Amino acid sequence: MRSIYLAIVALALLAIVFPAVLAASDPTLTLTFIAPDKTALANAPIKVFDSNGNLVTNATTDASGKATVSVSTTGLYNILAAGSGYYILTVLNVAASSTTATIDASAMYKVDILSTLKSVDVKVSRGETPNAKIGLTTNTSLYTDAGKTITLEFPSQVSAFPYVYKLNKIVYDSTTTTNNTVTIAVNANAVVTAYYEKVLILQVLPTWVLIVFAAVIIIAVGVLAFAPRMAKKVILSIMEEDREFVKRKRFVKGREDEE
Repeated sequence: MRSIYLAIVALALLAIVFPAVLAASDPTLTLTFIAPDKTALANAPIKVFDSNGNLVTNATTDASGKATVSVSTTGLYNILAAGSGYYILTVLNVAASSTTATIDASAMYKVDILSTLKSVDVKVSRGETPNAKIGLTTNTSLYTDAGKTITLEFPSQVSAFPYVYKLNKIVYDSTTTTNNTVTIAVNANAVVTAYYEKVLILQVLPTWVLIVFAAVIIIAVGVLAFAPRMAKKVILSIMEEDREFVKRKRFVKGREDEE
């Protein structure tokens, strides 16, 4: 009788716990991507980032533009898809164990992200998840949802020896700024251009570094100029020692012959 009672209790516990375990499984996202020309975004790599910008997972769309991924918990996620010469960025609120969404770039606005003289790495974030700074390379286009804001953070300078590319200004929506970060409201297609100027790396080094560099060059030139004379003296000294050694050798041999 006791064993029957225990079996009934165990079954009751399973009935309570098993649904909770199922509910606690990782949420699944079923995503369909549509390209700007309204065709399926086929064979495109996608990345999923959490609200802090950590890469959670990635996948590749199939021929119909679909991809299924899993995330660890509910919350806001940045979805980035890479097309040919452009990116698609949206933010999804995952609030259930299963989420289905269609991400249609043809219904989004395009932001051209450009830089002069050199392509640079830029960090992009949406207003809903400001800590999720996603890295892209300039001279590309970004499609994102209408009515949202995006922040672009450009590097202040990029080194490519013997030059340094320094940020001069950023121009967008008839606005010019010398800050390296801009935030724009995506209410229409837009163009953001970062203007860089190329200077020799010596022109941007601190004064004390230039002084040390010059001193090293002067010392090196002095050593090179002194080295041949020093080498000649060493060679002559060795030759003189050899002659003295030969003389002593002959003197000793002559004494031995006399004896």
